[in-house]
Amino acid sequence: MSIFAGKIRLPFEPKMAIAMDAVAQTQTPDPIRPTLGTLAALRYTPAKFAYNLKLSTAPTTGAATVRLYAGATEVASASVAIVGTTEIGASFDVDLSDVKGQAKLSAAVDVTGAADAGITATLDAFLDVDLPVVNSGC
Repeated sequence: MSIFAGKIRLPFEPKMAIAMDAVAQTQTPDPIRPTLGTLAALRYTPAKFAYNLKLSTAPTTGAATVRLYAGATEVASASVAIVGTTEIGASFDVDLSDVKGQAKLSAAVDVTGAADAGITATLDAFLDVDLPVVNSGC
């Protein structure tokens, strides 16, 4: 039996612009949202969601949540403490076993508490999906 492994990276809109000074959600534009396609046929699809949020200035107030969606369903989220910093990033495991192949994936930033006036941010995010392949012979 041979076991092969691979990884595919599904990027979201690079440097997605976000106004941090208003309570609102900014999400990957629909036309460029990736899908899992045939990868969804795997019984268990291990994956890691990673994001990096860069703010124009360190705010004295504000809060946000970074989210990963499959269609309208939230797959994962992380609360982000934005006060006093200009860059926040993290990565964490996500379970894609219930995500359908045709579901459009998107990254989003929910500004849940407005930051100081004029503060903007950019979001870089991607989803790494592991591809285990087992060849059991003929």
